[in-house]
Amino acid sequence: MLSRLTAKKRWNASVAVDRSALEVAFSNKLEALLQPLLQSPSVAELPPRLPPKLVVGCSGGADSFSLTLLCQKWLQVHGGSLLVAVVDHRLRRESASEAKQTVHWLTQRHIPSRLMSVTETPSGNLQAFARAQRLNLLCQYAREVHADAVLLAHHRRDQAETVLDHLARGSHVLGLSGILPTSQHQDITLLRPLLDHTPGALRAYASQAGAPIIDDPSNQNPRFRRVQLRHWLQQNPNLEHHAVRLAERARYHASVELAACRALWRQSVRSPLLGILYLDRSHWPDYHACVQQRTLGSMICYITGAPYPPRRAKLRRACIWMQAPQRQQITLGGTRLAVVGNGVWLYGEDRPAPQTLAPGTTQKWGAVWQISHDYPHPIMIRPLGRRGWRKAFPHYASCGFLGETYPSATSPDQPENVLSPSNSDKISFDFTPPQPLGTDLSKSGLYFTSLYPIS
Repeated sequence: MLSRLTAKKRWNASVAVDRSALEVAFSNKLEALLQPLLQSPSVAELPPRLPPKLVVGCSGGADSFSLTLLCQKWLQVHGGSLLVAVVDHRLRRESASEAKQTVHWLTQRHIPSRLMSVTETPSGNLQAFARAQRLNLLCQYAREVHADAVLLAHHRRDQAETVLDHLARGSHVLGLSGILPTSQHQDITLLRPLLDHTPGALRAYASQAGAPIIDDPSNQNPRFRRVQLRHWLQQNPNLEHHAVRLAERARYHASVELAACRALWRQSVRSPLLGILYLDRSHWPDYHACVQQRTLGSMICYITGAPYPPRRAKLRRACIWMQAPQRQQITLGGTRLAVVGNGVWLYGEDRPAPQTLAPGTTQKWGAVWQISHDYPHPIMIRPLGRRGWRKAFPHYASCGFLGETYPSATSPDQPENVLSPSNSDKISFDFTPPQPLGTDLSKSGLYFTSLYPIS
């Protein structure tokens, strides 16, 4: 009996040491992730602007409970505020009661929380649908409370599953980079400080705190690809380590490729007009095909506002086509590409129907244009057209095809006076695309995030 008690004491002591080590590792990781986010970009020597306001997504599982508790402990030491969002996916009967149970436990721990429910009808891949809806709700909550970042509880095994999944699909180095510690979703920064920790350690941490851990049965359903990969990893313990190392190496190669993309962008890409890009082909053959494809993908994302570029096979064919000497056009991913002389023009394919814009209102025109005006009467929004283009932009008169999808406005009392983004003071033409080229290599955010303006 005495030996059993002694063994139990030793086991408890080892858990306490593990908890302490986990808390220290988490603290160091979170501080490293927050520092560039909260650092003043103009005065690098200033300390981080604390206290931060953080939103944590808590599903009621062991991983998200651990993240919540670790954040609470960190903020108690460093200052700041923690807001927890509990999302009810409404995919199971028990989900509503489980979400309320999670909120109740968090309230008992004096952790502010909000229960949010998915209202969209499930479609396609259920797990992908649930992840997307949950992320959208978390980011919506972060905007409402003006949070600095959203924290997610992805861990080491999640990283390994993602890398293996992308490897099986034949992904490029971007996909093999796996889940990044920092990424963007729309305008919200996402942080994942638990990627170095195993699910077993996180479950032990949450259990010791008395968290009412909820195990989603869908995480054991073998019809889901993620679950199949999880079981494979459990049967091959060394595979997790190798997958994580592969992600680290892929991120390095992706960063090298990104540097080459930036160089090509600075050398060859210009934006003479809002919403239009021009690629000088003089330096294009000097770069590897992967760099060409990634740069072209970022240009298409810039033009269309799409979160992802076209598939690699389509980008590969387009890059080969762009070397054609004669004047011709193709369409790719909602973007028109036109070879003219030694360059390629890229502009939007979307051509919305003419529409009326009332005074004091803002109208979305296409995917990336926002138009408003100060006139006391309505105006008509429509494509500029070839004739209007040559009149508005005489320097580019030979490129009248660009006017086919370019926005313009006319006043009912002066229909002959065509206004465009270049000659209007009372009409605001705002082009709001995702920024091209940058450091976000994840599949959960924009394809590229700009680190410098387009010239």
